Amino acid sequence: MTITDVLKKYTDVWMKIPGVVGAGEGKSEGKPCIMVFTNGNSRLIKKKIPKTIDGHKVIFEETGEIKAR
Repeated sequence: MTITDVLKKYTDVWMKIPGVVGAGEGKSEGKPCIMVFTNGNSRLIKKKIPKTIDGHKVIFEETGEIKAR
């Protein structure tokens, strides 16, 4: 699966986890990865979302709450 496919499959599920505020594609060490954005409760979130999904590395980034302008 591509990262886009993984995001389409899992983003709605991840967004239901308390503390997850977004997900997208990013880069880690120059390679594409899945970014999961959190509002601070990342230890609990990391227990629910694995470090790799379908061969793609998952990176967690604490951003705080994300609001549309």
